[in-house]
Amino acid sequence: MKNRALIALLAVAPLALSGCAAGGAAEREPLTSGVDQAAKDALPADIRDIGVLNVAIDYPYPPFAYDDENGNPVGLDVDLAYAIGEKLDIPVKVNKQPFDTVIASLQANTNDIIISGMNDTLERQATLDFIEYLYAGFAIAVPKGNPDGVKTVTDLCGLTISSQKASTTGDILVGLNDDCTAAGKPEIKIHELASVPDSQTAVQAGNADAFIGDAPIMANLVQTAGNGTLFELLEFPEMPNGFDPVYTGIGVLKADEGLSNAILLAMKSIEADGSYATLLEKNGLTQYAVKQVDLNLAER
Repeated sequence: MKNRALIALLAVAPLALSGCAAGGAAEREPLTSGVDQAAKDALPADIRDIGVLNVAIDYPYPPFAYDDENGNPVGLDVDLAYAIGEKLDIPVKVNKQPFDTVIASLQANTNDIIISGMNDTLERQATLDFIEYLYAGFAIAVPKGNPDGVKTVTDLCGLTISSQKASTTGDILVGLNDDCTAAGKPEIKIHELASVPDSQTAVQAGNADAFIGDAPIMANLVQTAGNGTLFELLEFPEMPNGFDPVYTGIGVLKADEGLSNAILLAMKSIEADGSYATLLEKNGLTQYAVKQVDLNLAER
């Protein structure tokens, strides 16, 4: 068992001074039906003795985590953190942690779990267990009203689509060009730019017909840009979760099997009482729900 108690005592002062932590679930409106006894009983005794569940979250990264107008962290990952705390009957501390150090923060015992829009991969599974909560890929947005009348994937052929440089999105567009060639249509013109916001600007400036990015991020952007008046997501029935979907999960160190089980039980309870569906809807991510909350689904 890890010596979390000692680490927690050493970490309290830095966290308090840094302003990187948010208050416990008691300060918030309830998000679930309340404590799940099985999940509560499964929580390791050392975390129960410390009296707080430390959660590593990198933000801003809307709609997963970002600050509201009062400077409080909000978003799906933040909601799930507090919902899990309700099920486990333990206060939650949301700790702002750079994404490239979230795993190291678990290994250093400064955080217990990661909820940070982290994709489940076989490589990461060598270190972490993942309790899955999203299944999403990449999505394409077009100007509101879909002026090019895109209804099928091959309707994209011949259009100019902006994407982020050195991103998987470019590979997806190259793959779609194979479909265009097979259909006897002109290839998609790929307009590579530094970032998704740059790709968005290219469409607004008339330099591109559409832009592509991570589906949850694109869903949020479509809802918020111009208060939802500027863009819309293209929907293809054969790809309800977007292009090349992957699982996103809550990360727990493999050595923490007891904690993984407690988090899994808490998430299953959140799913069963309807809170999971409610939180996805609240954050505009309903279409990316997993069929069933489960453990380590990547490549399964």
